[in-house]
Amino acid sequence: MKQFFLLGLFMALLFTNCHKVTEPIPPPPPPDPVDTLVTPIDTVKHIIEFGKGSMKFNGVEWTLAFHARPYTNAPNQFYLESDTLSPNAVYKGFGLSYIPRKVGRQSVENPLKYEDLLNDTPDGLFTISYEGDQPVADYVQDNTRTDQFFEIIRYDSINQIVEGRFQAFLIKTLDNTHLFPFIPIPDTVSITEGKFHLKIEKP
Repeated sequence: MKQFFLLGLFMALLFTNCHKVTEPIPPPPPPDPVDTLVTPIDTVKHIIEFGKGSMKFNGVEWTLAFHARPYTNAPNQFYLESDTLSPNAVYKGFGLSYIPRKVGRQSVENPLKYEDLLNDTPDGLFTISYEGDQPVADYVQDNTRTDQFFEIIRYDSINQIVEGRFQAFLIKTLDNTHLFPFIPIPDTVSITEGKFHLKIEKP
């Protein structure tokens, strides 16, 4: 009896191994956006205290000061920036430019032509330089991503106070690693959990 059982098990395994899979394995679903802030935003509470800005740079808290500054040639727009100069003369700066002064959510892009600079779609940039005038690396928006955004939650046009959040992913367009091997240069830049609550400075 035991021999018949083993023979039957062997035949079943043989049949299973000979069976061909005809249906392709479906690809995994795309990952969720990195945005971890509550959506929709609670418009009663502030997401960050006045005069502050914050974000995560490749997953690490970026605690440097943020500034909202106006354009002289585009009065209905402003730009957001944060930068640092280390003791060893390495400059790092992040910015989002040509942001419309209105409540709402916009996509973020890498402008491919001059007209894109003034189309009410914010543009992102991150740059690294050495001793003020030696370019090390530049990064621009990855236009293949669809989970990038800039959102203004509140805008006080009288006092010029703006509050909002953002998320951006940038790719490297300039890499002078061979000239500056002592400066860490990431391959890509992920800006997540961006928040700000600032007064737009006077020209």
